[in-house]
Amino acid sequence: MSKRLERFETLKDEMEKVIRPFVRLKIYKPEGVSLKDHAKLPDDPDFRERLEKLVFLYIKSKEEGSFVLVLPVKLSPDNVRKLEDNKGFIGKVNELAEEMAGKDELDPTD
Repeated sequence: MSKRLERFETLKDEMEKVIRPFVRLKIYKPEGVSLKDHAKLPDDPDFRERLEKLVFLYIKSKEEGSFVLVLPVKLSPDNVRKLEDNKGFIGKVNELAEEMAGKDELDPTD
């Protein structure tokens, strides 16, 4: 890459950060994920949206002294978004998590 192009990229990044701040991350390819699928992630708007939401929830949870739980669910993206925005659902998940946290799954007295 030429020095002019490198300088342009640096200036472009600085201007973007002023207009809309961002953080650059390296997301390494997890085991079992194809290189082709992993390479598509930067151009996937749904991935970027989900990642932005996770960042928001993570920062908010740290401020509130809670934690973000990441769970795979077999629902459409639209249905997942509805659940995430439903305070009743989030409340029930929190209740269930508090009830089950620390329980030994092998304990027959549960």
